[in-house]
Parts: sequence; C-alpha cells; structure tokens
Amino acid sequence: MPADVVQCSHCGYDLNRWQRLDYDQKLIQALSHNEVNTRMRAARLLGLRRIRNAIPELQKQFLFSQDPYFQAEVMEALFDIDKEAAKIFFRQTLTGKESVILERTWEQQLRKN
Repeated sequence: MPADVVQCSHCGYDLNRWQRLDYDQKLIQALSHNEVNTRMRAARLLGLRRIRNAIPELQKQFLFSQDPYFQAEVMEALFDIDKEAAKIFFRQTLTGKESVILERTWEQQLRKN
C-alpha cells in the first residue's frame, strides 16, 4: 500500500478518496460503515435532505441488514424521500407480520405531513 494512503480505522475506506466525495455521496457511502451510529445518522440525514440518489443504496441496506433499528431508520428515510416509491418497495418486500409494521409506519408518516 502506498505511504500516502490513509484508511479509516473502522472500515478501511481510503480517506483521500473520501475527501473528494461531495457531502451527499459521503452520506450514501456511510450507510455501509461498520459502526452502527454512523449508519443510523447517515440514513436519517439522507431522509431529511431528501436525497433521491440514495434510494437504491437505502433499499439495498434495508434488505441485507439484520438490525431492525437500522431498518426502521432506513424505512423512515425512504418515506421522507419519496412516499410513493417507498410504499411500492415495502409492499413488494415485506410479507406477513412485517406488512403490519409497514402499515403502521405508513400511517405515522402520512400523519407527519
């Protein structure tokens, strides 16, 4: 490894490359960080900023995560970004008891706005 490469001590990401990313790209990248609070904050901020480019990565993270708290944060972010796209995604993704959770979250999101 070249001497000028500096890596994140948590995930090994090249921090020189990180510096060249814009803020929204950094947030999207942070969704896959191995430190849970970093992932949670990134999802929350992407939702608040309504970053449409984050939708595919948020959906991917939702599907592969085993952390229900992170999944809930991702769900909120997706609803904040695009309610209709979120409804479609979750209807296709969730079945059984998860569909009840979806409906309740969906109702809460509709009341928020």
